[in-house]
Amino acid sequence: MYKVYLDQNKTFECDIKIEGADAGKSEARLVLETKDFFITFKGSIQDGKVKIPVNKLKGVLQENFKGKIALEVIAEDTFFTPWSDTFETDTLRKVEVSFGDDSKLIKETASKPAVSVRMNNIEEHSNNILSLLKENRVTIKDIVKKPEILIENVSKYCIDKNINIKDTKTISQILEAISNKIATL
Repeated sequence: MYKVYLDQNKTFECDIKIEGADAGKSEARLVLETKDFFITFKGSIQDGKVKIPVNKLKGVLQENFKGKIALEVIAEDTFFTPWSDTFETDTLRKVEVSFGDDSKLIKETASKPAVSVRMNNIEEHSNNILSLLKENRVTIKDIVKKPEILIENVSKYCIDKNINIKDTKTISQILEAISNKIATL
């Protein structure tokens, strides 16, 4: 399930390969579909990458709203949907305040700066984490002595890039890619 944050501008990004048509003349859009309406965001395709800015939807959709999400591509005279999933809306930040007997509950939402999300790009995530380790002058000897250094850096990166740290499959793939390249430290 894809998370759509109501209180945050995001960029939907993914890699795409178009054959038999000019990618520069192709169009991409992201469609959020519910039983009552569609919301469409138009994007671009450049150098094999789809980038679609998704504006804040606070005031348009409610929290915990569910529907279908799809990437639509029009390549010259051909329309296709290379990716689709379900989505659920949420807010990035929540503050709950209760008074005494919990009879009154106030929810307040705070916004956070825009975050780009890149889908299915384990290679890029692992390269970025290795660069982060190099910038912090972390060596392989440091990691062998204190493995938590690697875990702390991966966790911080995942939080910064809005990668669900409970998604063990993705985290495992990122760690595996890092371990295959770690000799470069």
